[in-house]
Amino acid sequence: MRVAVIDLGSNAVRMSIADVKDGKIEILKRYRENVRLSENLNCDMMLKPAPVARTLDALRLFKNYADSFNTEKIVAVATAAMRMAKNKEEITKPLLEMGISLNIIDGLEEARYDFLGVMYTLAVNSCVIMDIGGASTEIIAVCDGEIKGMISMPFGAVSITENYIKNYDETDCTEKAYLYLKEEFKKLDFLNNVKGVPVVALGGTASVVAKIDGGKDEDSYRLTANRTKEIINYVNNMPLQNILKNVIIEKKRADIIKGGFTIAKALIECVNSKEIFVNRSGLREGILYELAR
Repeated sequence: MRVAVIDLGSNAVRMSIADVKDGKIEILKRYRENVRLSENLNCDMMLKPAPVARTLDALRLFKNYADSFNTEKIVAVATAAMRMAKNKEEITKPLLEMGISLNIIDGLEEARYDFLGVMYTLAVNSCVIMDIGGASTEIIAVCDGEIKGMISMPFGAVSITENYIKNYDETDCTEKAYLYLKEEFKKLDFLNNVKGVPVVALGGTASVVAKIDGGKDEDSYRLTANRTKEIINYVNNMPLQNILKNVIIEKKRADIIKGGFTIAKALIECVNSKEIFVNRSGLREGILYELAR
């Protein structure tokens, strides 16, 4: 069966097209568009017209791509921005008109799919999975291949930037965000059981770290924690114009990357991890894996 899985996130919308047969998955194509659906969402929990228009344009494009591959099934899920939005119908109604039913999943289901996607593709038995989105961050503690604790935190790269990083060009602009995040992660008792294990990082924030270090879109890319924090500190102390000129990063992500990087740094230090895997497979692959079983 040929399947398209769409993941409507708070910052980006992604789609994987795959053949699912005999318990195996073959990824044929991946697509991604930055739409920042959660832009200015926090002020009143209403999706704004501009991000809605960007998102619907991307979804129409993805529907055409899926049709061109003769997919037999389209599975579409949405995460934090759609969970929070009061006017969800701005997205769900036009999607239904395209023939796509959107399933708005809760944070724990999102985390579970992240776990399945990582375990299917990466040979790591014990780790902390970190999926930094635009408006939420999923954290899953894994010991010997089993989930020991998981949570969906109500912040992501967009919301941390909007709420805690006010003077983006100042060298210490992330300090307030960092102190807030450290205290939030200290509250997660289940992390005490996984100190020192690798962090498996998912999402666009993580992919930027890998690209800066020389990664070339590998399914999994390994860095030391020290190298990861070196990259984060380097970028977090740069003004926006320098980031745009000197850092390998999409223009649409440059003005929120400090928020995502600060989340990553705070969690890596909380876990006391020495090793980071930037993993390409997460939620969409988890859904595909479940379909294949």
